[in-house]
Amino acid sequence: MLLPHRAALTYLFSNLQLAAIETVLNTAPVINYTAFYPSRPFWTISRLDLRDPSVVSDLTDRMSEIVLTFDQQQYTLKICRDGMFMLRIHELELQVPQGDRLTSAQLAALWADYLDCLNTLQLLFESSVLEIMKHAYFELGEITTRDAFRVSFDDQHKWTGNSVPMFSPAASLLMARYTSSYSPALPPFADARFLMRIEVPETVFVDLNTHFTTVLAAGSAVQRLATLAKSLAEFKIGNYPTSLVLSWFVIESSLLGSWRNLLDAKSSPAAGTAQHIGKKRREALTGRDFPIAVVLNVLELSDVLAFDEWKDLDEIRGFRNKVVHQDPRFKCEATHAIRSLQAARRLLEQQIKFSLRPNLGYTVTGM
Repeated sequence: MLLPHRAALTYLFSNLQLAAIETVLNTAPVINYTAFYPSRPFWTISRLDLRDPSVVSDLTDRMSEIVLTFDQQQYTLKICRDGMFMLRIHELELQVPQGDRLTSAQLAALWADYLDCLNTLQLLFESSVLEIMKHAYFELGEITTRDAFRVSFDDQHKWTGNSVPMFSPAASLLMARYTSSYSPALPPFADARFLMRIEVPETVFVDLNTHFTTVLAAGSAVQRLATLAKSLAEFKIGNYPTSLVLSWFVIESSLLGSWRNLLDAKSSPAAGTAQHIGKKRREALTGRDFPIAVVLNVLELSDVLAFDEWKDLDEIRGFRNKVVHQDPRFKCEATHAIRSLQAARRLLEQQIKFSLRPNLGYTVTGM
């Protein structure tokens, strides 16, 4: 059960700055989660009947109901009726000292790791919605410290408090849980926060949980997927050069991973070549004097990359260089960003072993 309504509002308006997040991180609640709302509001499994007076009178508890919980070895994920995601990464929570304050550097590092997980989770969620519901409803945006917030439970699994993302659209969705946020002249069912909300079935969340578990077990996949999500978010707002550069980060990271795997295979004791690539030679083959253009060529010549894949990636590398070096003869368009996004997705799918369905549609607002 949530805090009493008046107490909840008092808590809300006493935490207007990011410092409130640090306070929640460093106090001593029993169980903490990091929460967010996806890019558009939705109902988890089934909608509330907001024309029913009994539902409206119990709105806070009805909206806050935890409909689904996934307990995994690495994390716990809870989804509320109103679409709030609450994620607890067990390894990250062990880094939060009990009773001590985190330094600014520790706090920033912890948030960076959590935001990678949240952005990955949101990308996988929207991909599962597209895959299962065939509905391009969501418009992915990057989750930052403005959007994410902390939620606390006691040892009886009762909600004891949360920080509030006051400078994010998420604040409006969070406040939708409280009847005082509605105008007396406008009943909740007519509020813009509920119009056009879709119902997302349980099958989507089961699919999401399966994929998120796989990604967390795949090492660098979380950071790469989070960067892909940020690239897609920039694409959605028409920032094509930034989108291309970000997706190139994913491409280059994936290629370097393949390059390291090839070097490992060439120096494997099982292959009888344990001394084939010694320490100094490996340093030369992975240092600054061995650029990604050369890596690309060697991967293709070693049959790690197909010729057509090498050609596509090398052209994208050229686009990236023109963006970074501000070539006045080159204008980065949506088609360039899409090619880079699709190439990054293909390489990531080879690592995580399942298909991604990012929504590459975009809307241009009239002027």
